[in-house]
Amino acid sequence: MAFQFEELTLYNWLVYSGINKITFAPIDSGKNLVVLHGSNGFGKTSFLKALQYVFHDGYSREQAYNAWTDSEKKIGSGNFYVRLKFKHQERTCQIERGCEITTTGSTYRVTPKISMIVDGRQQDNAQDFIEEIIPTECQQFVFFDGAEITRYAERQHDEGVKTSIEQVLGIPAVRNLLEDLDKLRDELGSEQNRIISQTSDHERLVAERDEVQDEIKVYLDKKQERQATLKTIKNLISTLDKETADLQRHESELKRLDNLNGRLADREERLDDINSNIQKVVEMTPLFLLQELLEQIVLKADAKRKVITPQSQIEVVSSILDDSDCICGRPLTNNEIDTLEQMLASLQARAKLQSADAVNTVSPEETISIRQILAQITAVQASSEGLMEKRSAEMNRIEETETEIDRLRQELAEHENRNISELMKRRATYEERKETLIKEDGISGSLLSEAEKRLKKLSLEIDELGLQDEAGRSVTQTLAETRKLREATAKYVSELVELKRQEIQDLATSTFLSITNKPDEYTSVSVKEDYTLQVLRKDGSSVDNEKLSAGEKEVLAFSFITALNMSSPNPAPFVMDTPFGHLDQKHRNGVLNAIPNLDVQVFLLATDKDLSEAERAQMQSHIQQEFLIERLQDKAISQIVEA
Repeated sequence: MAFQFEELTLYNWLVYSGINKITFAPIDSGKNLVVLHGSNGFGKTSFLKALQYVFHDGYSREQAYNAWTDSEKKIGSGNFYVRLKFKHQERTCQIERGCEITTTGSTYRVTPKISMIVDGRQQDNAQDFIEEIIPTECQQFVFFDGAEITRYAERQHDEGVKTSIEQVLGIPAVRNLLEDLDKLRDELGSEQNRIISQTSDHERLVAERDEVQDEIKVYLDKKQERQATLKTIKNLISTLDKETADLQRHESELKRLDNLNGRLADREERLDDINSNIQKVVEMTPLFLLQELLEQIVLKADAKRKVITPQSQIEVVSSILDDSDCICGRPLTNNEIDTLEQMLASLQARAKLQSADAVNTVSPEETISIRQILAQITAVQASSEGLMEKRSAEMNRIEETETEIDRLRQELAEHENRNISELMKRRATYEERKETLIKEDGISGSLLSEAEKRLKKLSLEIDELGLQDEAGRSVTQTLAETRKLREATAKYVSELVELKRQEIQDLATSTFLSITNKPDEYTSVSVKEDYTLQVLRKDGSSVDNEKLSAGEKEVLAFSFITALNMSSPNPAPFVMDTPFGHLDQKHRNGVLNAIPNLDVQVFLLATDKDLSEAERAQMQSHIQQEFLIERLQDKAISQIVEA
């Protein structure tokens, strides 16, 4: 490995009071992982900030004072520093950055200090040397909080991110060569003009050439302007497409809201029916108490109606005596008449006795009424079973429906003044403008090509004049070679950018697919020209980054940064604080398996939650060294010891 940290010293830095020196063992083959264990608030982030600080200050006076450990502030004046020893491209380097702090009462003065030693020699321009190792813009790809890397999965990057990415890839160095060749070409052209200025055709040719060069510059300026406008329009169209999709979802949600309102009305009606039944039960509660008594009354009434009463017998006997004939049709004998008369007298006597109880006898009509009441009681009892449970369940359903309705109404309120047809009209306008720009770009490209041919022809004619003079011959030949080299370099820069982009895309795809929990759904990661990322499905569709889960965004960003690291000509050590913030177990395992594939020193700052015992055992064969942050709570300071 061309770049390795060897020793870090923290002196009065944040939570680390006094000297804390950590020596890192050389990285063996296959063992590139250094783990720093620490609970929350013990000092993992302070360790990360120390590495960021030593390579790039950027601290205000107040920030520098706050970086000075609290225990030393009580003393008064003092200092703090961070010192890092490391190997870089076979050179032994040491950076020490810190501040002298002098306090006077409630005020303080901060004096920054920095030194850079390379192979035992002090460097005069320390920061310039550091910028060559890890440029300020590139630190974001070396030292970072794992929970923050999701920003690289955003739909758009600002220009600064693209510049930083290209710097990691070493592209600016090649572009600098292009700028140097442009400068050399212009200088040689000026020298050529001076030499051939006395020739007859010189003035005319130079004037024509300058005119064509101005024409080309106008074409190029307009092309750049069109490209910027075209990019803006494409972004606007993309935004409109997203808004249209939102509105289409909005219309679907409106229908869903209508359905929910209908469902709510039905449920409220059912609740009313249940409450009505409960009210009936309440009203009939007294009858429930009398149910047994009413049933006994009906039973007694039925029993009495089944008995042959004296009155009915009197009517039969009287009828026989009146007819003087037996039921069989023969005349009654005197003895039979006497017997019947005695029976009639006895029955009449019994009838008089029973008439006294007639007041307490239930009439048939009353029996029917009681029967109806008992039927109502039975029906209410049957329907009342589980009424309270039903009411509770229905009320819960109504509450859930009302909550969902409120949520939908809040979401839909954001779209009240927009409609799809309006967005489609705006999109059509942008599409028309885009097509116009593309057409203009094509026409302008043809004109630019013609102008470049004319410029080349004029340049050759001027070169012919230069070749006629001994002094001009050398300059002209050098100028011709410079132009060729410049053209080749420009082509190389373009091809290098595309080659690096494709390399990052392939590596990011490989890493992402090895980690994602949806390998059968996703097919690749697309890295666009501005280095924004897009996940592609196997059916050819793309995934809106905003719809990726937080864990998926973290995996996508991790895949991109590791691909960027592996594509860099001078990859730096990789330092991650809290690497698994949003990841489920499948994603965590994928990231852990991907880390050993990085051909750099990797520092993992983790709590026991970030790296369980099982996961640590899984990574054991790749761990070179482990450290533990201990908290001295009685002194409110921390120290780092080798585990």
